[in-house]
Amino acid sequence: MTPVLTGLSVPHQIAVGPENHIFFAEDGRIRAFPVSAINGSQPIPPNAVFDALGGLPSMISNGQKNSMHPIKHFAFDAQFNLYVNIGAYTDHCSDFKGKDCLEADIKFGTAGSTDVRDHGAVIRRYKFNGSLSKKWDSHYTIVARIVTGK
Repeated sequence: MTPVLTGLSVPHQIAVGPENHIFFAEDGRIRAFPVSAINGSQPIPPNAVFDALGGLPSMISNGQKNSMHPIKHFAFDAQFNLYVNIGAYTDHCSDFKGKDCLEADIKFGTAGSTDVRDHGAVIRRYKFNGSLSKKWDSHYTIVARIVTGK
C-alpha cells in the first residue's frame, strides 16, 4: 500500500463533508481535500489539501505539553456546522497534585480564566459559512462541557 498523504502531525479521523471533500484531523487543525484529488495509489497533490479549520489547541504550546488529550474528533450536522471536541489538559488532574482541579481545566496562556471558552473537555460548534471558500466562522460556541466535583 502506497501512502497518499505524508508529513502529517498526529493524523486521525476521516470523514466526508461538504462539497464532496474528505476531511481529516491533525494536531491543531482539521484539513480537507476534494475527492477528485484521489488518483489510485498516487499521492494527493499538496496544493489540493487545505486547512478547513485551524487554530485548535495543539499538543505542544510554547515548548510545553498543552494537553493529555490532543486528538480532535469532529462531526458535521445537516447544515455542515462543525462540532469539535477539545480534550482536557490533565488526565484525572494528575498535574495538579496538592491544588484544586477541575477536569474541565484551562488551557495554557489563560491561567485564572473563568470563561468556559478557555477550558478543555468541551465540544465546540463552528458555524458553516455556506461554502468551503468561506469556510467556518472562527468564533465558536461551547455546546457541551464536562464538569466534575473537587
